[in-house]
Amino acid sequence: MIPQYENLLDFTVAVMPNKTYLVDLDKGMIRGQCDGLEAIRQFVLLALNTERYRYEIYSWRYGIELEELIGGPMPLVYAKISDNITEALIYDERILAVNNFSFNHRRNAVSVSFQVQTVYGDLDMEKEVRTGV
Repeated sequence: MIPQYENLLDFTVAVMPNKTYLVDLDKGMIRGQCDGLEAIRQFVLLALNTERYRYEIYSWRYGIELEELIGGPMPLVYAKISDNITEALIYDERILAVNNFSFNHRRNAVSVSFQVQTVYGDLDMEKEVRTGV
């Protein structure tokens, strides 16, 4: 006998909690849990400090490609940094946009500041990228 179902399209979507572990990157230890804007800040920090494709535990969507920028010309490095940061973050449905990039170059590194617009509010973030060997 084949079961009969009615109203297959009558369902509600549950919003899952946004909680994650709060990692203290300086000490390398977990300090508790966080959610909302702080959970997104945690995601951004971890994603931008994980080289994409290097670790089998992560999906190929997770992380950022920065090693390819080492030794490149500065105009190309600036363009690629902003593209790579955006690509690393925008797939998360909580992140609406990544913009307002500003760069500061020093000898072997580029410091980039940017804004992450999320469903919980805006985050001002910074990342330093090594460009020299």
